[in-house]
Amino acid sequence: MDRSDWAQVDKVRFFGVGSGLFVGCTAFLYPLFAIKTQAQIGGFSIIGAAREISSRRGWRGFWRGLPTVLYAEIPVQTIYVVILEFSRQAAHHLGRLAGLSDVQQASLGGAVSGACAALSTQIISVPADVISQRQVVASGARLGSLAAAKAVVNVHGVGGLYRGLPLSCLQFVPASTLWWTSYGTLRIKVWDVLPNSCEVVAGVGAGLITASATQPIDIVRTRMQTLDGQRHHAVWHDAWRIATELIRHEGPAGLFRGLGARAVHSACWGTTLVNLYEHLR
Repeated sequence: MDRSDWAQVDKVRFFGVGSGLFVGCTAFLYPLFAIKTQAQIGGFSIIGAAREISSRRGWRGFWRGLPTVLYAEIPVQTIYVVILEFSRQAAHHLGRLAGLSDVQQASLGGAVSGACAALSTQIISVPADVISQRQVVASGARLGSLAAAKAVVNVHGVGGLYRGLPLSCLQFVPASTLWWTSYGTLRIKVWDVLPNSCEVVAGVGAGLITASATQPIDIVRTRMQTLDGQRHHAVWHDAWRIATELIRHEGPAGLFRGLGARAVHSACWGTTLVNLYEHLR
């Protein structure tokens, strides 16, 4: 999309209807996030994590922490899309000036815009991740968003809400870059074979590629952000300790615990998001 296309988009429809649809998609797929988190923290298999949530918290346990995520969803998606569009336009313009092919322009635009968009949202999404993950794995009665936030602040200070921020940037910036680069490239490649399904195929493919490539960072970040009752060291010190403990106890496969649920979530979310995104704009 060039600058004139974006200028002609009905912003009220795009952000109003789009935000509602994105929130609905997040709520629908949230149980996969809960299962992934439980598997990574408790050392369960995917099925074992689902059984653990169901037996201890009932069916509502699969949506624990959802309100926290939804509070952040609208501002995060708004910032993400705006930065994504303008940075992609700039990258495409540079690509045309450099004489790049359509595939190369799509790859460059996806890489630059994905990185810029992901980086711009971390200030909001990291506290939401810290709080929602603690709510998912909390034992006993339901833990509200404010109660979870207060528990973190009381023990670790306000900085505890941003625990793992460098790892989040290290995960989500390359992940967003890889997702949009893969999607743009796959969409063009698949168009010649399946023109009516290219967005779906490209979205699923990009989701699976991204989830697999960033899974080791995701499990280390998730465990770091749910640390409690332990003294926090420098973020890289804790990250290294968590990674080495996982490998020592479970082997390299431990770094990929929860990948199944995360891969399905990433593929479904990415495919739904990009189809809504393309349709609404």
